[in-house]
Amino acid sequence: RLGAAARGSGAVALSKALQDDRDAAVRRRSAMALGHLGHIAGKLGASALVRALKVDKDLLVRCRCAEALGVVKSGEEEAKALVEALRGNETEVRWRCAMSLGKLGPMAGKEGAAAL
Repeated sequence: RLGAAARGSGAVALSKALQDDRDAAVRRRSAMALGHLGHIAGKLGASALVRALKVDKDLLVRCRCAEALGVVKSGEEEAKALVEALRGNETEVRWRCAMSLGKLGPMAGKEGAAAL
């Protein structure tokens, strides 16, 4: 329902909150909201999710980012980030990455399929 409005200011605000907010709960909710936007989150939203998946200190934020990336379905960079996180040590993040790679299907590429 948010459509074009979400593509603009909504996705920008959520991406900024995911990257900059000090409160982990806000970052978790931002990641979830970007996932709910799906492809409407666009490249900006997907990039914010990838960055947070790689660097956020909060485990649950990284989990939410991994989940959201399976819904945003933006492209190869996102699939590579999921594969990289799948190779990590955190079980909670790893299984969410596996689920998201499965949702990406062919978009996960050969590396994604091999990682599963």
